Amino acid sequence: MTTISSVGMAVGALSSGPLTKFGKKNCIHATNLVVILACGLCLVKSLGVVLTGRFLYGLAGGAFSVFVPSFINEVTPTELKGPFGSSTQILITLGIMISNLLGIPFPTKDDINTHSFVDDQYWRVLFALPIALSLIQSALIFTLFNYETPKYLKQLGRSAELNIIMGKIYSHDQVQSRIDAIVIASGGSGGPTYRETLTSPKYMLSTIIGCTLSLMQQLSGINIVMFYSSKILDSP
Repeated sequence: MTTISSVGMAVGALSSGPLTKFGKKNCIHATNLVVILACGLCLVKSLGVVLTGRFLYGLAGGAFSVFVPSFINEVTPTELKGPFGSSTQILITLGIMISNLLGIPFPTKDDINTHSFVDDQYWRVLFALPIALSLIQSALIFTLFNYETPKYLKQLGRSAELNIIMGKIYSHDQVQSRIDAIVIASGGSGGPTYRETLTSPKYMLSTIIGCTLSLMQQLSGINIVMFYSSKILDSP
C-alpha cells in the first residue's frame, strides 16, 4: 500500500511537465480533484479500491511536486526565490512530521479493540484529511490568489492581467522592467529535454548533484524511520 503510492508519485512527477502549458493554477485545481477522488476511493473498505486510490494519490503528489514549485518560482521576485524555496522545504518537512504524528493513536496488535473508533474508523479520518486540505487550497486560489503566473500570462499575451498581477508584486516604477525581464522560451515547455538534462554541460552538473543528494537521502535509511515513526514514538 505504501509502495504503490510511491510508484504513482514517480509517474506523476515524470509526466506532469507538459501539462504546465495549461497554466499552473489550472493544473493545481485539476490535481486537487484527483486528490479528492483518490481519497474518496481510499475510504472504501476494499483492498483493490484502496490500492487504486493510493496510486492516484501518489500520482497527484508527484504532479504537485512539479506544479507548486513552478508556481512559486514564477510568482516570487528574483531576490526572494532563495528564502521562499527554503521556507517551502521547511513546511513540507513539517507537514511530513505532522502526518506521521497522526499515526500515534493507532494501537499495537495486543491492544486492538475492534469496537473502538480508533481501531475501526480512525484510518478513514486520515485518508479523508487531504480532501479538506485540497478544498481549502482550491478555495484560496479561487478567491485570494485567483491569478496565473506572470510568465504564463506573458506567454499568452494577456497584457492587462499581467500588469495587474505585477502591480501586486512590485512597485509601480518596477513593473515594466520586471515584465521585460521575463524570458519566454520558444517552442515546447521551454525546459531542457531528458537527454539534455543528462548530457548537456549546462545541466549535467546540477543533475549529478541533485541525483546524488537524492541517492544519499535514500541510502541513509530515512524512509524506514518515517514508515515506522508511529511505532517508534509509541514504544517505551
